[in-house]
Amino acid sequence: MLDFVPAFLLDFAIYVAFFTLQHVLDVRLKDAGLAREVSLALFSATYTTVYVIGCMTLAPVTDAHGRRRSSIALGAAIAGAVPLVALRLTGIVAAFYALMVVLGVGSSLFWPAFQARVAERAGEKLGPALARFNVGWTAGKALGLLLGGKIYALDPSGRAGLL
Repeated sequence: MLDFVPAFLLDFAIYVAFFTLQHVLDVRLKDAGLAREVSLALFSATYTTVYVIGCMTLAPVTDAHGRRRSSIALGAAIAGAVPLVALRLTGIVAAFYALMVVLGVGSSLFWPAFQARVAERAGEKLGPALARFNVGWTAGKALGLLLGGKIYALDPSGRAGLL
């Protein structure tokens, strides 16, 4: 169960915030008369690019220095802080991209370290542990996007989805 719950909770929180921020950004871009299609694609690409680069550079460092547990805690704290900071900055278009950079760093601290911890604890039962882990983060993502959409439909300002 320890491999399911943290994966579920973090991806759930990330994708409620991600969905909400993406749709609030779309409204801000439309109101400002800016090109929405490319800007929204860059929004997603910013997070993904930083996450990939972060995983390749940060994971080996945290493993080499025995910082896996602190990496998990710091990554989760950063990912949790992004929606709270976003509440204050939703009027600044550039802040959306900066928040995706921060979220990418937080995710790249959390996910590789957490996956390694799951594998370490699983021992001979690695297959079932990875299955629970994958179901956890996939369910978190799916339900986070679903709830983010529902919240956004009720509150298009995005504030409720970021709380």
